[in-house]
Amino acid sequence: MKEGRCLLCGEVGKLTFEHTPPRAAFNSDPARFFEGAELLKERGRYTPSQRGIGKRCFCANCNSFLGTTYAKEYISWANQAHSLLARLDDGPLGTYLFWGNCNLFAKQLLAIIVASSGPSFCDNNSIIRDLILDPRRCASRLPFSLNLAYYKGNSFRQSGVFGRFNSDSGRQEIGCEFAYYPFHIYLALDGGCSDGRFTDLTYFLADTPRALRGYPLRLGMTNLEGYLPMNNG
Repeated sequence: MKEGRCLLCGEVGKLTFEHTPPRAAFNSDPARFFEGAELLKERGRYTPSQRGIGKRCFCANCNSFLGTTYAKEYISWANQAHSLLARLDDGPLGTYLFWGNCNLFAKQLLAIIVASSGPSFCDNNSIIRDLILDPRRCASRLPFSLNLAYYKGNSFRQSGVFGRFNSDSGRQEIGCEFAYYPFHIYLALDGGCSDGRFTDLTYFLADTPRALRGYPLRLGMTNLEGYLPMNNG
């Protein structure tokens, strides 16, 4: 078993395989991982995975904690989104009432971003680590924004921290993203997301786990027509 530093708690030891997103959220089929310039090649090299998207990045304790505390909530929301998108086909998107624990769902979104980022991510963003490791912790006036959209593509994309220049707003944006059916997550580390297809869910983290049991959301739809992070066509 691979040894290393857990991306969440920071402890050094044996690392376990973390499915991102959770395996029961449509993440059990074989996948191929392409990195960097390999995406641009006709026959780019890739790393195969026979058990879904993920990697050895969390210690056994963190993996178990995430699975028992947050994963079931994400699976429920993913199934609700799947039912909605299947009914709508290519029709217009409206407001949909998601049932479940908004706070726990948001923390699973953060955990997915952590699993997709580098080893120093939680060291540089300790509030994210603290929020995930304490299921009852809430926070307002956070330095980041957590944003969500629908995603119906057959491919997936994950990125560590990246920066891009937004020509519409005229400013540099710094963030992380993870796109896998049926959701596209974008964590804006500088506080704002200029893409109107995303909906800001940061306020989910300011409510106690028992406060919001369902919420009407109007999410946009993204696709992955480009190779660069947040280049969504």
